[in-house]
Amino acid sequence: MPAKSPSKRNSSCYIGHLYKDFREAQEKDLIGVYLEMDTVYNTPRGPYILTFIEPKTWFMFGKLLNKKTSENVAKSLRQYKQVLSADFSVIFSTLLTDRGSEFYKVDMLQFDEETGEKITTVYYCDPMQSSQKPHFENNHNFIRDILPNERDLHVLAQNDIDLMFSHINSYPRKVLNGKTPYNAFDYLFGKWIIEKLKIAKIEKR
Repeated sequence: MPAKSPSKRNSSCYIGHLYKDFREAQEKDLIGVYLEMDTVYNTPRGPYILTFIEPKTWFMFGKLLNKKTSENVAKSLRQYKQVLSADFSVIFSTLLTDRGSEFYKVDMLQFDEETGEKITTVYYCDPMQSSQKPHFENNHNFIRDILPNERDLHVLAQNDIDLMFSHINSYPRKVLNGKTPYNAFDYLFGKWIIEKLKIAKIEKR
């Protein structure tokens, strides 16, 4: 008997986590701050960059992954929780992502496997609807300017990823009235969170 396709086998994980559920929660003011979550890579073999963007400020950060799995994404979330401590819930309380295989184990992402504590709520965009996660479509262009498709990502370390996002967040945006994502995020959330995320302000030369 042929194996079931991943979409059919795991479709139940999306119940209660659909984009319409996300929008309904927003309309009821149950969601304030949220992050869009995605994955960038140059070859299917990896490595991969797990990326996050805060929509109001266009502030972007991420982690280098060696495997594109829910286990590695969940591990990254726990690492952010450890680093950010009480500030984790300020920006990570809600995640909006696509239906990539690395995100489908929703309970693994939402709950800390060691404590059983719920640390975030995950919602999924509808299939083939990148417009529901629009900030990545623009910001990923900045990543491609620095890491074009032919670039070998195996030579990169996490420090390189942090430096890349530091440059991206230090670039002024028209949508922010000429401010940088760094300054906008600093104004709304505080510089201490930025520092915990290992993002630095790159001064214009």
